[in-house]
Amino acid sequence: MVRVVAAIAHVTSACASVLILTVSFPSNLLQRCDQYVIMGKYQMKVWYQSPYPDDTTRIPKMYICEFCLRYQKSEIGIKRHASKCRWRHPPGDEIYRKGKLQVWQVDGKKHKQYCQHLCLLAKFFLDHKTLYYDVEPFLFYIMTLADTDGCHTVGYFSKNFVGLLI
Repeated sequence: MVRVVAAIAHVTSACASVLILTVSFPSNLLQRCDQYVIMGKYQMKVWYQSPYPDDTTRIPKMYICEFCLRYQKSEIGIKRHASKCRWRHPPGDEIYRKGKLQVWQVDGKKHKQYCQHLCLLAKFFLDHKTLYYDVEPFLFYIMTLADTDGCHTVGYFSKNFVGLLI
């Protein structure tokens, strides 16, 4: 059995709290994929396949810009991209801040490519994730931790907002 600790954040307008969960599951689950995602200074072993375009499913390491979430197939490619990328936080509106913790509201209709990349990244870790490309009717809430380099994504959730507009 393998134990994985996951942090789930609960954010309200008054405060932010983090709930730490420990989950146990069979160790063969983690052996499904031998692919890694490198995002900033973190290397993460993926749990599931994600429907990225091109031939990215066959490469052992995929590099993702930690600010705009664009993917590259090589370390040289991500370094070249990082030298040109001007993003330092998610697009959209900052709706909460406490210390270094920030929450951003991103409209899937206004920032379609960013939200698609976010969903494709999430699929690496969520087996039943089905939303990838049809992101327009959703609002995304991205939690970040800020430092001198920018705002680093630590989690997100999405909410369908089509039915909320009257």
